[in-house]
Amino acid sequence: MWATRADRSILIPIEFTPEPLTFSRDLDLAGKIPGLTIDGGGTLEIKVQPDFRITLGVRLKPGLSFDERLFIADDAEPEVAVSLSAKLDDFNITGHLGVLDVTLGEIKTAGGQPDPANDGSPCSRRSGST
Repeated sequence: MWATRADRSILIPIEFTPEPLTFSRDLDLAGKIPGLTIDGGGTLEIKVQPDFRITLGVRLKPGLSFDERLFIADDAEPEVAVSLSAKLDDFNITGHLGVLDVTLGEIKTAGGQPDPANDGSPCSRRSGST
């Protein structure tokens, strides 16, 4: 929406939200900690969502130079915003350190499948000895 102001200027808002950048990587923790045997992993997904909102202005007052005629309007909203989210899904690892066994993984339903309400963040932990 264009707007005019009392000082004979026109404001032109420009909003641009490109598709998010998504990075997905299989997470393998095997061999990362000496003395600890780890099997399994999961999928790490990182999403970056930029959002641009700039208001350009044109002053129509006679006698202004080109540098004075065009401007970016200053307002309370940020011109650029970036949202970042990370998700770890299908996470399941088993680790052994001496006599200690540890299993971390998604909460499963009675059928052995991941719970549909589980968005990938809750984890269960079980420890025991061999």
